[in-house]
Amino acid sequence: MFSIRLKELRQGRNLSQKELAEILNVSTGTAGNWEVGLREPDFEMLVKIADMFNVSCDFLLSRFSIDDEVESKTRISVTAIEEEMLTEFRNVGKKFGSDGQQAIISIAKIMNKQG
Repeated sequence: MFSIRLKELRQGRNLSQKELAEILNVSTGTAGNWEVGLREPDFEMLVKIADMFNVSCDFLLSRFSIDDEVESKTRISVTAIEEEMLTEFRNVGKKFGSDGQQAIISIAKIMNKQG
């Protein structure tokens, strides 16, 4: 059910209903009504919510479980070295945040231009 998924996603991002409402440019009451199932967003807003949480509309509408959603986003095949690079990139993110990851991206771009 949409209301449950929305609440879980919002709480997973540590957002209040007020913060969610501000991000989506709706009233706090509207966001609250979505979460208790009194109202549902229109199609345009549903897409906006899906984009915000990086999930599909199908997931928001409970057509798929979170495991299905994750699996569908991770179906690309990678080599062992790509997997190692991704692991290290994630570790930099945990240790240094997005600034560290941006630095690595910049270095990779410079190396790519030189090669």
